[in-house]
Amino acid sequence: MVRVIVIAMLAIESISDIRTQTVSLIRLIAFALLGITVNYCMVYQSIWSIVGGGIVGIVLLGYALLSRGAMGVGDGVIFLCLGIFLGLSGNLRLLFFSLLIAAIAGGIYALVTQKGIKAKIPFIPCILVAYIVTSVLEVYL
Repeated sequence: MVRVIVIAMLAIESISDIRTQTVSLIRLIAFALLGITVNYCMVYQSIWSIVGGGIVGIVLLGYALLSRGAMGVGDGVIFLCLGIFLGLSGNLRLLFFSLLIAAIAGGIYALVTQKGIKAKIPFIPCILVAYIVTSVLEVYL
């Protein structure tokens, strides 16, 4: 159930990120409240894991503000919300694989379009791909 909710959230926000380079804070707040409710009912992780996962998002928010656009604020908010669902270890793992996929996708995009290494790509679709890949590997390995 949690995987379906996370994939739905990331798919919706990926479309928004690709089309408008924005995310909806109202949708993310709704997903965060849903995550708190689901975790309260299913008790699948500790409160400390949720707090740790949220801290990952807060650190990314700080980086987004300090980097002047290298990473969007919405990406930090996404990871803040994901921390509720995934906890600290899951959020860190997802961040690592998301950055890896973004580097590969960005490199391919820069080569194909010849825009160079500074070309910007939407990050949330990379998070979605990373989440799907890690979920499949987790289930089958």
